[in-house]
Amino acid sequence: MNRKIKIIFLIFFSFVPFFCIILDIFMTILQPTETHKEFFQNLFDITIASETIYFSIWTSILTTVWATCSIINIYRKKDNQIRWAESEHVLTMIVSYQFLTFFIYTGTTLIAPSKIVGFNTWYNILKSILEHWVVPIAIIFYYFYLSREVKMNSKEYAKKIGWKNCILPIIYIVYVTMRAGFLHYHYGDFPEEHIYQPFPYKGGDPFVDKPYVWIPGYIVTAISGLLLGTLFNYLSIKSTNYFQIKKIKK
Repeated sequence: MNRKIKIIFLIFFSFVPFFCIILDIFMTILQPTETHKEFFQNLFDITIASETIYFSIWTSILTTVWATCSIINIYRKKDNQIRWAESEHVLTMIVSYQFLTFFIYTGTTLIAPSKIVGFNTWYNILKSILEHWVVPIAIIFYYFYLSREVKMNSKEYAKKIGWKNCILPIIYIVYVTMRAGFLHYHYGDFPEEHIYQPFPYKGGDPFVDKPYVWIPGYIVTAISGLLLGTLFNYLSIKSTNYFQIKKIKK
């Protein structure tokens, strides 16, 4: 990839996800809706806590850190680079998480738009569009635009690398479950209109919903990084091989 194009992409990935988080935090505090005020959502501590319960935020932070480290690496000597940021497998993991964010948000928007939170103010709309659609699509394009150097078949990838993609989603599941458990234990059930909910996604709260509802969701979330990572690894290598063969034929 051309160096200038790569830098532009990386600057975009380092800035936009972080901008979305900061925009949501500050505007919720500075320009809160009546619902925000009614349930104290505009208080700094509650705003921060509300941000941490969404996997898209975890993915945005990871994307920002990776892109920032990748930019730093461009201006460093090879033996002094941040190694994990140069790993193709780390990028595959991030792309998997971004696609998961895109898929869940888009699917919910199409199937159950009433369950979508964050389309009631201009800053929520801007943040949602950038975070759930623009960034995922851009990073998937970037991923397939790069030529792969490390080529592993799907079985080898899943066994050696792919399982590591499950670590962050599992940590996330443990975190949101513990938080929801404490809130339910100390405060009971929260009204539907309450913007501050114990669990981030409706229909998946293990303390409210039936096991046949939330258990599949937990399992899919836990293994999504492995499944999507294996898929993207396969497709990326296939596309690299295709364009290399096409280039040779020319």
